[in-house]
Amino acid sequence: VPYIALSYLLYGVFVLQMPSIYLKNKQSWMPLLWGAGLFVNFFGNLILIPDYSYFGAAVATLLSYTTMLCMLVYKNRTWLPIYYRAWRIFCFSGASILLFIINQFFDLSIIIYLLILIYVVFAFRLIKKTFMYPK
Repeated sequence: VPYIALSYLLYGVFVLQMPSIYLKNKQSWMPLLWGAGLFVNFFGNLILIPDYSYFGAAVATLLSYTTMLCMLVYKNRTWLPIYYRAWRIFCFSGASILLFIINQFFDLSIIIYLLILIYVVFAFRLIKKTFMYPK
């Protein structure tokens, strides 16, 4: 499940990068992007499924969406650069990874998870106020 979730996260970023295709009238690139994803997914499944079954299919999907995203981000640097707030993305990703690791190694109740989440949110807000906007 984590590989499929990460795949859909990357696909979401891919969709967020797509306005440049329509604003700059570059729709002819869409078959190339989708075709590259199809190619990677097809051959990834062909190679990985016999040895790793559904795990191989998940990895092939992750590689497919990663390929599509990397190609589109590369082309967007020339068409219409779209910048993200990388610090916030990094903080939320770090919090998610931290909670995932805690979930994997410790058996905690939902109350503890909520307390950890509240702590992480306040910690990141403090970091943002301290380092992003110094007085």
